Amino acid sequence: AIDVLHAFSPTEPRLALGEIAHRLGLPKSTAHNLLATLVAGGLVERTDGPHAHLNSDFWRTLSRQKLHKRAVNV
Repeated sequence: AIDVLHAFSPTEPRLALGEIAHRLGLPKSTAHNLLATLVAGGLVERTDGPHAHLNSDFWRTLSRQKLHKRAVNV
C-alpha cells in the first residue's frame, strides 16, 4: 500500500486506478484493493469519477511523524 502512496506527487495529485496499476506494474484488481485499504484508513479519498487523491489526513500524519522523529533525535 505504501507504493500506492508514492505513486502520487505534487505535480500529479490525482490519479486514476488504471494509472496507479500501470505505474506499479500491478493488476487493476490488486491496485483497487490496495487503494480501498488506504481509503478505509483515511489516507486517500476517491473523487467523483475514477480518480483518487491523497487527503489532508495523510499530510497531517506525515507532519506529525516528521516532528516526532525530530524530537526523538534531539
